[in-house]
Amino acid sequence: MITTVPQWPYLVEIEGAITLKESEGSGADLPLGHYCGEWGSYFDLDQQPLGVRLMFFFDYLPRHADFARANNVRVDDGDLIVPFRHSRLPDAEMCPFLPVYHACRPDGRKILQLSGF
Repeated sequence: MITTVPQWPYLVEIEGAITLKESEGSGADLPLGHYCGEWGSYFDLDQQPLGVRLMFFFDYLPRHADFARANNVRVDDGDLIVPFRHSRLPDAEMCPFLPVYHACRPDGRKILQLSGF
């Protein structure tokens, strides 16, 4: 597992739930981690951004990973849905599909960096 300082907001499992955390400083000279898919905004029935959809996630990480077992995520059509509200989530017209990188913080916690968030 690659150890890095998160360069973008990232998802981390804390006490059984996936939480969004802000980047922790400049890690520009450090590796990003291992590519594990792409992310895009997840929308509610009113087309408002309600979290992220992690696509291809299970192709790179096992289904029993902490991220997949957290109590606030669900699987939808092979993608992992992580609901949360954040003003920087793109709306339906501007929804990008950007890479996700799996790594560890220096304290050993596994993270998913959301590039370009």
